[in-house]
Amino acid sequence: MAEAASEAFPYFGYGTVRQENPLIALRRKIAPIRFRLAAEAIIKETNISHQSKILEIGCGVGLLGEAIKDQVPNQENHYYGLDLNFDPALKESQKRGLSPIEASATTLPFQDESFDVIVSNDVFEHIDNADQLVKETYRVLKPGGRAFIAIADPSEGRFDQVPDHINRTGAESNVTYWENLFKKAGFSLLPTSQKYRRKDWRQIFNLPFLRKIKDKPVLSCCFDIVSRPGVYILEKGTTTTASVAEK
Repeated sequence: MAEAASEAFPYFGYGTVRQENPLIALRRKIAPIRFRLAAEAIIKETNISHQSKILEIGCGVGLLGEAIKDQVPNQENHYYGLDLNFDPALKESQKRGLSPIEASATTLPFQDESFDVIVSNDVFEHIDNADQLVKETYRVLKPGGRAFIAIADPSEGRFDQVPDHINRTGAESNVTYWENLFKKAGFSLLPTSQKYRRKDWRQIFNLPFLRKIKDKPVLSCCFDIVSRPGVYILEKGTTTTASVAEK
């Protein structure tokens, strides 16, 4: 998976350093701006405060975590970034102020109800066992806590061109699949999810005369990473984990 990330996201610093072409250099400059805008939305929708204990599933080099911490005063040592076998990336995330954890998202090394907020961007679509992934996400979130999950959807351009992307249903979109899985685990899907889905202006590339340029890599750095079809803003009810498991 490290090799796949290096090929798909060379401008994030995965894998070995390669000579930058102008496109990679441009994307490297734009990426932090995009993550700052995403952080504003995530902080607002999940009610993050300086006391919040946050877990990011798939933190990579820590751009999103850094952006969130920069916008929330005194967020020291409360932001945990989890990733799988990305040693260079995890070291980079630590430099950005995250507490990095190397572990699998399907067996999270945390006690039940450990976190106030869980965030994840472009990760869930890579993980084979989606059912266990969602169950673990639910398990470690506190009652009343919120999760902001952005999942690449087959309806987006380049989905099939990124290594390790999994189309769960073989259909044009997996949105209903993920909604049902989150609800099955016990999450409530908040209506504000629709606000970010409606703001996805890349849908214009579904028009016949624009489809040929829809999948161009350069376009992916032009979009807001939380305004897309696969945005799920979730809340865990105040019922305890044990009570839900008994149902």
